[in-house]
Amino acid sequence: MRTFKLIFSHILIFLLLSNFSLSAQENLINEKVFSEIQLAQLRFQQELSLIQDKLREDNEPFLLIHEKKTKVSFLLIHGFTASPWEMRDLGQYLHGKGFNVYGMLLDGHGTKEEDLLNTKWEDWSQSVEDAYELTKLIGDEVIVVGLSTGGDLALHLAAGKPEVSGVVSLASAIFFQDWKINFSGIGKYFMKYNFRPLPPVLKHYYYENRAVSAIYEVYKLSGVVKKELKNISQPVLIIQSKNDGTIKPESSEYIYKNVTSKNKKLIFLENSPHVLTTIENPKQNEVFETINYWVENLKF
Repeated sequence: MRTFKLIFSHILIFLLLSNFSLSAQENLINEKVFSEIQLAQLRFQQELSLIQDKLREDNEPFLLIHEKKTKVSFLLIHGFTASPWEMRDLGQYLHGKGFNVYGMLLDGHGTKEEDLLNTKWEDWSQSVEDAYELTKLIGDEVIVVGLSTGGDLALHLAAGKPEVSGVVSLASAIFFQDWKINFSGIGKYFMKYNFRPLPPVLKHYYYENRAVSAIYEVYKLSGVVKKELKNISQPVLIIQSKNDGTIKPESSEYIYKNVTSKNKKLIFLENSPHVLTTIENPKQNEVFETINYWVENLKF
């Protein structure tokens, strides 16, 4: 009976808040009607309900929280044509270390390949902005972790929001191994998709056919971030594989040299793939431990 009442009360609160603007919802926090953790849960469920029917199985965003708001929370941003799945192991690790974590979903991802055809990098940036607002509800300080294009979006967010407490850049996309990306702005008029064969185990979590128009958006975003690096003064941790087949390793050196952060660290890994956060990386645990150690030693 108690469980039923608890579920029923959550449903009522969800229905109530779904009709409130974000500012009105925040007023309810100020008036101590709801806690920030409760509001984060409800916002998450509200947003998930809007896309649930379109999502591929196991491609959904995730919210891993403790009973109370933590000193530090993490916003995890996946890469291009990927899904939150590639950040889930990291999220579970950080949650196990006592942090609240939000693994977000970028616009046009985790559903079907066609959804990327008309998506712009600004749409992905808006996804990150919205996710950041939610992540602020679950932690006093927000650390943003991005992989590949997600790393670019994390840097872009930090450049525009000095209140972001820190950035972890994992193989962020500045310089590309494939020279054809530089001409994707022309290529999109002649080619709808670029096919990338994937192992069967990964086909469910990534798009094999990548919209060339969206590849051009990745290229444009990298140019924007290059110009913005000078505006980043927050602590920055940069991790890059020397064997990255997608992003040139000098991308991370460029980021390190151009951010104005006093607290910045660059780590290169040997014998690791582009995607540093999944089990395919033999040094996955080393990456996770490095992030945790770095954050534990930040002074806020």
